[in-house]
Amino acid sequence: MGVRKSLVVLLAVVLCLFVPGLSSSAAPGGTVTLTNFTASGDQAARVDVNGNALDAHDGQIAQFGSTYYLYGTSYTCGYEYTINSDFCGFKVYSSTDLTHWTDRGYVALPRDCQYCFRPHVLYNHQTGKYVLWVNDAGAAQGYRVYTNDSPTGVFTEQNIPTLTVSCGIDFTLFEDTDGNAYIVHNDACHGVDLVVEQLTGDYLSTDGSYTRLGLSNVEAPAMFRRGATYYVTMSDPTCAYCTGTGTGYLTAPSPLGPWTGASGVAQPWTVSNGQLHVDGGGLGISTAGASWTDYTFDSDVIPAQTGSLSGTSYAQAGLAFRLDSSGDGYAFLLSNYAYSSANAGGYLAFVKLSGGSATLVSSTALPFPVIAGQTYHVAIGARGNTFTATVDGTLADTVSDASYAAGAVGFLENQGDGESAVFDNVDVVAPGGQTLFADDFSSGTLAGWQPPVHNTAILISPDSCGGQPSFVAPLRGQGGSTIYLYGSDLWNAHRNEGESNFFWSPLRFAANGAIQPITCSATATLALADDIPGHQNTIPHQDQSSGAAGFTDSCLVTAGTQVMQSFTAGRSGTLRQLLVPAFQETTPAKRSGQLPADEGPSPNAPLTLSLVALNAQGAVSTTLASRVFDTNIVGWAPEQLTMTPNAPVTAGRHYAVVLSSTATQGCYGMLTSATNPYGGGELSTGTGGTFTPAPNTDLMFTTSVS
Repeated sequence: MGVRKSLVVLLAVVLCLFVPGLSSSAAPGGTVTLTNFTASGDQAARVDVNGNALDAHDGQIAQFGSTYYLYGTSYTCGYEYTINSDFCGFKVYSSTDLTHWTDRGYVALPRDCQYCFRPHVLYNHQTGKYVLWVNDAGAAQGYRVYTNDSPTGVFTEQNIPTLTVSCGIDFTLFEDTDGNAYIVHNDACHGVDLVVEQLTGDYLSTDGSYTRLGLSNVEAPAMFRRGATYYVTMSDPTCAYCTGTGTGYLTAPSPLGPWTGASGVAQPWTVSNGQLHVDGGGLGISTAGASWTDYTFDSDVIPAQTGSLSGTSYAQAGLAFRLDSSGDGYAFLLSNYAYSSANAGGYLAFVKLSGGSATLVSSTALPFPVIAGQTYHVAIGARGNTFTATVDGTLADTVSDASYAAGAVGFLENQGDGESAVFDNVDVVAPGGQTLFADDFSSGTLAGWQPPVHNTAILISPDSCGGQPSFVAPLRGQGGSTIYLYGSDLWNAHRNEGESNFFWSPLRFAANGAIQPITCSATATLALADDIPGHQNTIPHQDQSSGAAGFTDSCLVTAGTQVMQSFTAGRSGTLRQLLVPAFQETTPAKRSGQLPADEGPSPNAPLTLSLVALNAQGAVSTTLASRVFDTNIVGWAPEQLTMTPNAPVTAGRHYAVVLSSTATQGCYGMLTSATNPYGGGELSTGTGGTFTPAPNTDLMFTTSVS
């Protein structure tokens, strides 16, 4: 009892070292090596200290105190993207050396959810709370936020956060050195751009300050600071669960910009020949006019036939009014897109905007066609809650709405749909005839406007080493340095990603601060300031084990196919426990490229685990014990299956574990290594009881004999 009490006290002291806010001394530093790929080039399976796969994806690694935490989405219960709502919860693992990870359970419990991803956690030094944000399509604007007093344990949900810019899908969190924090998220309504918004002091919502990065078709951002420069990395382009998308980045002197990327990128707004040319970019707004209420906004417009939606070509020119910097306001669109009938050659569409996104669209057919390249004069009158629009002096539409009472003017051309137009001779006149604003663009500048920004990310990897970028984690390095650990999820193009692994490696920087191209190395060495070496757990009376390093996942048990791992008993006695990690998967077992339209069938029969004795020729002589594992027991991420044979074994005799199934669809997988990690046996595959050895190859397994 005295020894046990001492261990409990020691554990309490160790935990105090790891939690911000508690007194601590620095953990001893050391050099660790992370393994991304096996010697044969396959993805390396990372397992926790009990031999179960790290089932935490599309999240982050965070360092709190001297401990590293891996947060991520769990998939082992069988969640399949867009196919079911069996959300498996958000999990967290802890480690003192980035190599040996302990499963610390859930931070958000499993429940019904069709779209729940990307958990990220910050520690708020003012409130003393750990703050968890997650994507959840069932919540307003797609986010939920939780808090907890520690980095582990189930977090408590808070009020639904409010974001200034809506249509978010992906995101990351970032805390600056001054304590201010930010969320970087998608704006899927505007070409899948990225937006940085400042969080409130409690990190539970946003405070209205934001900036756009001016990108398109990007996702999975990560934000960090190095010296005086801020970086946002991202997946470029977007691609759900793809087996290789690019990683790009932008830089800025502050979190709210301005953000810049590759040089020589054409901007969406340009002035030439005394006219404003708008090529996509979304909304642009006049610098003046935030308090304008009633006015007439008129302009010459020339729509271009560059728009394309669902294969349909069209021309469209958008004029916005009562618009604020957050994208709230109205717009009229002059277009030849067939809004309601292909027989009408021209339309004027009224659009209500919220955060730059359309929340209401109503269209009116014009008595004349809208011809690309032709000049039209559009005048919009805003009087109270009533808005009128004329085209070449013809009244085209009258609309009433009381949502927005004041705001500036601007232009709207959708980036994602390739819309473009030319504008000239802009006038904004008050009801009494006073000119509030005028621009004929003869100056050749955009001095009176806030045009949308258009950026192109600087690409540092064409395929993210076989996956999609997930995070960049600043970690304390030796000598006061900072290690910027880059992580990508090595997706396998399945709608369930329980089998996927990870690529982790530090970013490298040039003298000018540019991120150098990512090298997809099999291993990565980190000189950590905080490193307490860990170890794999052993089971009582452990006898034989293949270890836990250098393994990869392999779907081996299919219709009629069995696998056998032989081993040599190290001691005589009773074989009490046999552990073999296994998982289930749909067929076909492996895919590459884009996400399939349908996942395919999973196993339709259980998995049988048998302990057998082998004769002198290595063939099965006697079955000593068997256990059947139903499909609802075998997870979708590799997890230890446990059998208690209670069978007598003799030291030096040869035995084997056999895995089989009568399933006619799907498959069962195990963790294998081709580097001969276990010298007392080998893996064999076969059908009908006849097995063919796979030289130097072993399953991950463990036995205990007492």
